[in-house]
Amino acid sequence: MEYARVVMHNGSPAIEVDGEIFPPMTVTLLRHDEEYYENLRKSGVRIFFLTCATEWLREGALPLLQENAKKLLKAVPDALCFLRISLDPPISWMEEHPEERMLYSDGTFEPFIYYTEFISEQIPAQYFLGS
Repeated sequence: MEYARVVMHNGSPAIEVDGEIFPPMTVTLLRHDEEYYENLRKSGVRIFFLTCATEWLREGALPLLQENAKKLLKAVPDALCFLRISLDPPISWMEEHPEERMLYSDGTFEPFIYYTEFISEQIPAQYFLGS
């Protein structure tokens, strides 16, 4: 198990992993092909964010995460990864629970374009983040 933390290095934040200092250059991967990964590795990038939805938002999300992680590690065997999980509820839940929608001070809801790495769709209103 590797130990990681954010430290100050030469007056700027850096990421330390098991005593090795890395500049805070990271990549959130939206494209998943080995040539792209290989080019990132050649440019010196070693820290990656792997994104994942939950199964309730996107069926097959976990097998897709595993597939993308295997592609990355094949091209960049020494990659260091942060897991970025989308915890957004499914649109059906947002529609079934209007009491959990963000309400404006005048008592109205506003349609919202729900756009993430995993979904792009207009919904009746933004869900309340405190739900």
